[in-house]
Amino acid sequence: MISHIFLLIFVALPKSLMTSLRKTNSRYIRCIKPNMAKKPILMEHLPAVEQLRCAGVVAAVTLSRSAFPNRVDNQVVRFRYASMWEPDRYPSKRDNSMTQEEACRADVDAMMSCALKPREIHEDGKTIKAYVVGKTKCYFRAGALEYLEANRLENGLDEPATQIQKMARGYLIRKNWDKMTMAAREEEQRKLEEEERKKREAADKKKKEAEARKKEEERQMREAQKKKQEEERKAREKKERQERLKREREEKERLQREEEEEKEKVRMVAFATSSYFLP
Repeated sequence: MISHIFLLIFVALPKSLMTSLRKTNSRYIRCIKPNMAKKPILMEHLPAVEQLRCAGVVAAVTLSRSAFPNRVDNQVVRFRYASMWEPDRYPSKRDNSMTQEEACRADVDAMMSCALKPREIHEDGKTIKAYVVGKTKCYFRAGALEYLEANRLENGLDEPATQIQKMARGYLIRKNWDKMTMAAREEEQRKLEEEERKKREAADKKKKEAEARKKEEERQMREAQKKKQEEERKAREKKERQERLKREREEKERLQREEEEEKEKVRMVAFATSSYFLP
């Protein structure tokens, strides 16, 4: 029973391991012993080469470099070496009926024909190219990829760098120009606002002065009217006082006349009485 359980475990573990490995992008790693003394920071070249030869790594590298030692995805090639392509001289054969993968393959073929033209070999009337474009990858002969990288770094990046510099400088100049024009517009707007403010202040000042003059004129008119009314009142009082004095004087004169008349009557009566009683 126990042996059966262990058997199931040892069968299940490799299966789960292989399942996990299939889900990943695994790479073959060969461990090399750097020295026979097993000491750090010590490299013995002859034993290391013997181990590589016994493992078949040297033969595999030799075989791979004899044909197409380097292979790169077509998408990466089209993106990385686009600066080395002259579409006018080497146009692509892509059309609208192609799929994205076929169009990419046509672009890479035209691009590599332009970039690797100096690496072509002519033998017996045949032209041997330094590359072969597959469905998804581009295969390079020995030295072709190194040539592309060197040419890309030395000459192929000048035009993109110039374009980037042109765009960056244009952006900076436009930014500075926008800043200057904005500052000029703000200054002009500030001046206009200052002029408008001065005009409003002048208008308000004139309005206040006009209101003040109007109030002063109204005050003077009220004072003049009040003064006139006061003079009229005084004149009216004076006239009334004169009339009253005149009436009093006339009344006094009338009373004096009446009194004199009474006295004259009394004197006449007295005279007449004395005359009657005299012999």
